[in-house]
Amino acid sequence: MSYFLQAADAHFQVYDDITKHHRDYALATNERGEELIGKLVREFTGDLAGKRVLDIGSGYGGVCIAAGKRGAQAVGLEYGAKQVELAGENLRDHPGLDVRFLQGDATSPEGMAALGTFDLITCDNVIEHVESANALVSNISLALNRTGIAYVTCPNAYSVGQIRRDCHYLMFGLSILDREDAEAFYRQMSHRRVYDVTDYYKYEEYVSRSINTAWTPCS
Repeated sequence: MSYFLQAADAHFQVYDDITKHHRDYALATNERGEELIGKLVREFTGDLAGKRVLDIGSGYGGVCIAAGKRGAQAVGLEYGAKQVELAGENLRDHPGLDVRFLQGDATSPEGMAALGTFDLITCDNVIEHVESANALVSNISLALNRTGIAYVTCPNAYSVGQIRRDCHYLMFGLSILDREDAEAFYRQMSHRRVYDVTDYYKYEEYVSRSINTAWTPCS
């Protein structure tokens, strides 16, 4: 059994649908990472060997590991300490890669500046979890080198699939409520205290926050 699978099994106590959903999401991190990095290499970046890659909201590490396998120097920046720990266990299953995982806040100008600049920055379905979308977009722009590429996605809160069963907590209609109502509804229905989604904006609003950054909506 892999280091990562052992650590994930110890962390996720699967007793309801939401926990099982989060566990399944964690265990699919490498598959998602390979899919994303493969797409970016084919369509945008070309060879990543020797390039610097930053994954914001790196979670369980799949994007950085996929980039590292292609010869990149990859950095994963993640707010949650437990995710950083589990990403480290994932990396133990892939020795020899130039990859490191750091705990930090991507909306902090000082913290981001300390990382330097990058050829590729990915931020996949993270922006709806931060307190300031403006700060995140600005920091991404500043962290790109002159020829760098940013890939940023956000869930479409108004898509049929998302309304029927939101991607974070599997609840009907949650994504179209404002933040305060969504949190109250989630707590009432799930009997949990932690709700970590901030605000969903329409695509045009995300674009208005961008500074030399290409935004790609996802359904």
